[in-house]
Amino acid sequence: MVHAAVLEPGLGTLIQRVPGRLIPLGGSDRCPLARRCSVCVPRREFGGLPFIGTARSAERACALRRVTAAHTSMAKRRPTVFIVDDSSSVRSALRRFFTSSSLATDVHASAGSFLDAYDGRPGCLILGASLPDLDGLDVLDQLTAQGSWIPTILLTARSDMRLAVGAMKRGARDVLEKSVRTDVLLDRVHTCIDEDEKHRSRRRQWARLDERFKCLTPREDEITRLVVKGRRTKEIATNLGISHKTVESHRARINSKLRVASLAELVQLAHNHTTGKKLFDQRERSLPAERRATMSD
Repeated sequence: MVHAAVLEPGLGTLIQRVPGRLIPLGGSDRCPLARRCSVCVPRREFGGLPFIGTARSAERACALRRVTAAHTSMAKRRPTVFIVDDSSSVRSALRRFFTSSSLATDVHASAGSFLDAYDGRPGCLILGASLPDLDGLDVLDQLTAQGSWIPTILLTARSDMRLAVGAMKRGARDVLEKSVRTDVLLDRVHTCIDEDEKHRSRRRQWARLDERFKCLTPREDEITRLVVKGRRTKEIATNLGISHKTVESHRARINSKLRVASLAELVQLAHNHTTGKKLFDQRERSLPAERRATMSD
């Protein structure tokens, strides 16, 4: 006998609670956990086989999946030192050193391998100046073209002023020789990681602010721009061909949606939004949606 039809947390599907087992509505005897969703176990882990366990065991499996997903999410947010160099001895030495310094590493022997694998994770990039497929400057150009941003330290075999100037113009944070002392390199890496976190924090703040402005209707957005330019209510009404009361009604809704209580707050908020748009929106517009999401975590 069916006791109740309930929405199990995280399952993303209505199921029937039956004594000792779970059956999705629709008559299938397959485990709802085998259904692919953002929380529960993907189909390949259960193989789509009938679920014979109890309701409690299904709930435990779902809870385990949520814990695993949380750990995966935390791992993605953990700063990573990306090491790209054509020398296996340099890669191994750097990986051992940063691992011993409690930093996660991701090692690549070529530029193409790194560019294909980089998914916007936080951290910093240690980049060899000479690589088999692309040189360091070309990699920086590729990152810019992809809309990606990561603090980069360029490693060179010897001092090269022209290379250093070109790297700094392309956004590199430092240019060091491979013979640099490890304590100096570690200090520069921590500086880059701190800078990356500050950048991501500012981007998250701007993204939340941008969501508020996206709530405005086209008319409200138009009035907001005029208000920020210093236009009075009567001027706005005349320019738009609407009544004084209509403008005041729009302004009240604008203040409510943007959560401001005064004209000064509105002007400051609009300025912050415009500044952030220049810094973040244009830079990352070419990123795939999943990579933009990763950079916002």
